[in-house]
Amino acid sequence: MTYRLTYSFDKEEVISEILTCESESILGAYEHAIQYLEKQYGPAKILTMIGLSILLLDFVGKKMVN
Repeated sequence: MTYRLTYSFDKEEVISEILTCESESILGAYEHAIQYLEKQYGPAKILTMIGLSILLLDFVGKKMVN
């Protein structure tokens, strides 16, 4: 599944990235996003986030599993 991960640690900078994971579920995309962020910034930095969103990009025509 391909998704757009958008997140912010402060009010001045919003970061957006396109990522791909093997999961075909929304929960799987969130788990992948958190693992990605932990690798990039470390667990302590994630706790300071003020925003996180995921937009699924390639789910049209697929059965979504929650």
